[in-house]
Amino acid sequence: TITSGSYGFYYIGYGNGTNDRESGTVIRNNITTNAYYTGVFLQSQDSVKLTGNDIRTNSIRLNYRGIYLQYCYNGSEVSKNYIYSLHGGYGIYSYESDGTETSGNLIANNIIHIAGTGTEAYGLRFEYTDYANIYHNTVNIVNTVSYSRALYVYSGTNLRILNNIFVNTGGGYGSYIETTDAI
Repeated sequence: TITSGSYGFYYIGYGNGTNDRESGTVIRNNITTNAYYTGVFLQSQDSVKLTGNDIRTNSIRLNYRGIYLQYCYNGSEVSKNYIYSLHGGYGIYSYESDGTETSGNLIANNIIHIAGTGTEAYGLRFEYTDYANIYHNTVNIVNTVSYSRALYVYSGTNLRILNNIFVNTGGGYGSYIETTDAI
């Protein structure tokens, strides 16, 4: 169990080039509570596995992130995690984290609940992400900010979005696809 602090986990590989990423990082069955910025921050990783974690926060930080993936490539997996934020923010945010046609990244079987009143909420956000399989996630947004979104796809290509539940009872969007070519 990791309690408080700026980050629960903070892993940065060598860089975002092909030969200088960390490979095979596994973060499994952990509990992070009340991290201020991000529950799990992963950057420049190859084939990372992030499974079975419980990430909860009461952080009032604008743009809090439960899980943040940046430059995580080639069959990375984020699955069976529980993410709860009391005051808005992002559940899972994938930025330029690409799989390949034969080894897509997997975002599956996660449960995300985001509440709040004054800060936007995004359950799943994908930005410049290619070849990701987004399956069987449950996202519940009860945040009252009108532009909050359970699923937000800003950009990317070859995103496969199947059998998810996206709920927003706070007045925002269940899903918002900025670039329809992404799916």
